[in-house]
This record gives sequence, structure tokens and C-alpha cells, in this order.
Amino acid sequence: MKIANISDKRKYIPLGIMAVFGIIGIILLSSLHALVPALGIEPENGVITGHAKVIANTSASGGSAVQFGLGSLVPSLGPEIAVGASLGGNQYQSDLRVDPANSNHMAVTIKTGYLENASAIMTTRDGGATWTSTALNASGDDDVVYDKNGVLHWSFIDISNRTLGYRRSTDGGLTWSITKTIGPNIDHPHIIVDRSQSSFNGSIYIVGTFNMQITRSRDGGLTWTTALPTVLPAINGGEVFPPAILQDGTLVIPVKGNWVNKTLNGVYNGSASDIYILRSTDGGVTFTGIHVNQVTLPAMSGYGGFNGISMAVGPNGSGGQRLFMTYSNDASNNVPFQLEMETSDDGGTTWTSPRQIATTVPTGWGAGSCSIIVNKNGVIGVQFFSIGFINPNLLFDLDFIYSKDNGLTFSAPMKIPTVSSAEPNNPSQPRWIGQDQVEGDSDSSGAFHLVWTDARSSTSNYTIYSRVVTVP
Repeated sequence: MKIANISDKRKYIPLGIMAVFGIIGIILLSSLHALVPALGIEPENGVITGHAKVIANTSASGGSAVQFGLGSLVPSLGPEIAVGASLGGNQYQSDLRVDPANSNHMAVTIKTGYLENASAIMTTRDGGATWTSTALNASGDDDVVYDKNGVLHWSFIDISNRTLGYRRSTDGGLTWSITKTIGPNIDHPHIIVDRSQSSFNGSIYIVGTFNMQITRSRDGGLTWTTALPTVLPAINGGEVFPPAILQDGTLVIPVKGNWVNKTLNGVYNGSASDIYILRSTDGGVTFTGIHVNQVTLPAMSGYGGFNGISMAVGPNGSGGQRLFMTYSNDASNNVPFQLEMETSDDGGTTWTSPRQIATTVPTGWGAGSCSIIVNKNGVIGVQFFSIGFINPNLLFDLDFIYSKDNGLTFSAPMKIPTVSSAEPNNPSQPRWIGQDQVEGDSDSSGAFHLVWTDARSSTSNYTIYSRVVTVP
């Protein structure tokens, strides 16, 4: 009887094991299901990124952008950080940079006030828990970058004498050198450090408008040399945007020519501007110019708008490098504006046809200023303003999309702020929101650090916010 009882009990052992694993499975599924809202992700159009779905018709490039399947592995969002809270006042046009050697070190440039004649830089050494601010009067169009040694390089327009100003910090932004004039009259300066494997590694470049000025340093910002390339007369008076550097040291600079009005039967019918590329293979000494394509503004004012070009370098999936260039455009002369991308696999010499990479939500809203970022894993992230109008307010959010297949497909847009914003209009703002330049970054772990101009809760001022997005 005893042996028989043991034998009978063994019959139920497999059933017991199955029951245990079944309970564990239910618990795991419940946990994963609960994870999605816990991350603070707000699905667009009721669809959470992770199920294949066509989101944009990209017939111009012969395919469709799709939201690709990632199962329950959705991007995680860190807490919102009001970077400019301690600074106060009105804040706009911001660039965020992460120290490549230490992700806890970050710097954010901010234009302040209402007259475009003052700015500040915010720095943190504890991952954004606390911030130190350094104000700079009579300045504008600030940009900042870390070099490989963690030294901060800050460029700006010195409005006091309308020259290119520069300051340097070797302690993470706690103290700064005095303002130094390093170049002639300039507008829209952008700074970048060469982190390539070429002989130009460590070089610092500042590119700007007014006779297409490129100022460079080979000694960590101690001395500077300015070049004025005149390769294409059509772009000498154009506007430059943040450049990119390939692994062989090639410097690639996107440029927008001047807007030209179009007419139809003698009536104004919108405006057009050409996009060009400046390339240098000798460390910014000489340049060649390339015409890429044309962007347009419609005759009727619409949602969104062309507000600049963003460029980044990443893998092309075949062992080489690919340049990615994004901007908002209204090529069909219909509102709203759409977010478009072009790519180049030959260092910026030739480019694919532009294609739409995201549908802006809510339906009818348009795409504004954008920033494309490629992290250390080759994942592409794009942040962009989604802009709409509900009388009497201009409403906006910051959205984020990403690609894990070298830019062939992109996820559906994900809303980043927890609260939408309405443009403050009393007092009058120097920039409307979609026109505002904002540039994010990624850190050594691959996380994306996004930055945006925020105006939630009917505030009378803009405040700079930031949030980390981690794509699994």
C-alpha cells in the first residue's frame, strides 16, 4: 500500500509542475501588461509601439515606413526634468550635450528673455538632479560641446561687437574662461568636435552664417583660424545648421539657401529654398559644394513649418556609414507639414529622395523643428515638435520616433511631455515654437536625452525641459 501510494502521487507531479509554471506565466504577463502605463508612455492613435503597422506612405522612395514589432519591449521614459526652473524667466532655443566620458555630466544652452540679446548655460554633474547656471548678457545663438577630455567649449554671438564669441570650462561648467573673440561677424553658429579615427581627431569646428564662415581649432580651443569658402555663390548668404563628421574626418555641413517667393498667374504662391551640402576632407581648410534638393513653404500659413535641418551619422547596415538628414517640409503645397528624411551612403555626395518618416498626431497637426540622434548601438532617434492650432492658441507637443534598422522603418510617434503646451503670447514671444532650434544627444549607455521648449499650464513663459528615453 505504501509503495502504491507513492506511485499514485507521482502521477500528479507533472501536473503540479505545469500548474506552478502556469501561475508564474500569468504573473509575468500581468507584470508586463502593467509595465506599459507605468512607464508613462502615451500611445498615439491608441497603438503602442510594438505591432507592425503602416504609418506613412513613402512612395517617393519606393516603400512604406512601418511601426515594427518589438513585442512588449517598449521604450522607457525617465522623469521629466525642468532644466530651466532655477533660471526662471523666458527660455527658448536650446542645445543639450552629454559628456561622452561621463553620462552624469551634461550642458544645456538657453536663450533668455524676449529681445534675443541674452543667454545662459546650465550644467549638471549629477545626472540632472541639480544644475548650475551661468548667464551671459549681450549674446545669442549659443551652442556647446564636450571634447574627449570632458572640456566644455561654448560658442555664441557676442552682440556687444557682433563677433563670434567663445568660452571654455575645464571643470564641467563650474567656472569659465573670459569671453574671447575668435571670429568675425557671424549668425547661427554651431560647434562640433571631431571624434573620428582620422588625423583631425580633437579638432573643433564652428560653422556660421554671413559669408559661410568656418572657424577651427587644432589645440583644444587655445587658438583659432577662420576660413570663408566661396564654392557656391548661391549659399554664401544662406543659413547653416549643425554639421556632422564621418569616421574618416570628412566634415559635412547642411546649408539652406535664401527663400525665394513663387508666383502663379502673378499671385504669391508660396516660397522655396534649396538645400546644399558643404564637404571638407582636409579638416575644414577647403570645401566643395553640392546641391541636394528644394524645400517649400505654402502660400497658406499652415501647421508646422520648415525650421531647420538636423544631421547625424550612423551605420548603413553594410559595414559603412550613412548620413541622415531630417527636416519638416510641405512639398505638396498642402498643410500640415510633414517630417522628412534623406540619406547618403557616400559621404554626402549623393542623396536619396526625401520621404516621410512619421505621421504627426493628433491628425491635422504639422511637424516643426526636429533633432536626429544616432546612439552607440546604431539606433536612430528623432525628436520633433508636433504643432496644431485650436483658436486662439497654438498648441504643441514634443514627439519621438526611432529606428533599429538603419532608418528603413520607424516606430509610431511617442509623446514625450506629460502635459501638452500652448504658446504664450503675452508678452509677445521672439520665436513661435516650431521655429525654435532644439538639439538632443545620446549618452555612453545609448540612452537618448531629449530637450524641448515647454509652456504647460497656461504659463506666460517658455521653460526648457529634458527627458531620457531608453530604446530596448
